Amino acid sequence: MDIIDQLGGVSAVARALGVGHSAVSNWRAGKFPDGAKYQVLVLARQKGLDISPEDLEKPLVHRPRVVRRPRAARAEARA
Repeated sequence: MDIIDQLGGVSAVARALGVGHSAVSNWRAGKFPDGAKYQVLVLARQKGLDISPEDLEKPLVHRPRVVRRPRAARAEARA
């Protein structure tokens, strides 16, 4: 569970911070933007979560980048 999930999910964080759903979703691909860090910390404190400024510097999700093969290569692999 990442910080966004702990705060109630993408929709809840977007509503609380007054930003779009897609903006919060995009944060999962990297880090929290500098302009949102203070607001996220305030929201976390309101929810009783122990999140530090250092936690917001870490990447939210460690996942490999998915590289898709061209459509023709995928069709050959299925054949």
